[in-house]
Amino acid sequence: MIQLPKYLNSQTNSFEPHFSTINLEKWSVKGYTLNEDNESYTVDLQWISKIPFSITPAQGRMMLLQLGLLAAVKEAVKNSTNEALRIFWEYSLSWDRDNIHIAAMAAMLEMSEDQTDNFFIEAKKI
Repeated sequence: MIQLPKYLNSQTNSFEPHFSTINLEKWSVKGYTLNEDNESYTVDLQWISKIPFSITPAQGRMMLLQLGLLAAVKEAVKNSTNEALRIFWEYSLSWDRDNIHIAAMAAMLEMSEDQTDNFFIEAKKI
């Protein structure tokens, strides 16, 4: 479940969640409810992509090793000023495709969205 701001849909002339921040090619909206603040919605999403939603840290690290990137990522994370990223790298139990720390690591490696998706597809096979 995520929180999304309220948006006036000019085509239907009604309020609904502002879905522009969600990749609807990867997510399906199961439902949503207006929050008590009357300004945002709680949205129930379901992952529908063929790209794996999560991989284990072991799968991710093995994939980085196969690509010859593990040492560089370990060094970049170690030297990062982002404490949350360092905690995620060391202690996470899963790497979810939509996690902000996965996006940060992909950015460090200059990986595109498609490359990151392919990374998850291949890592899931390990």
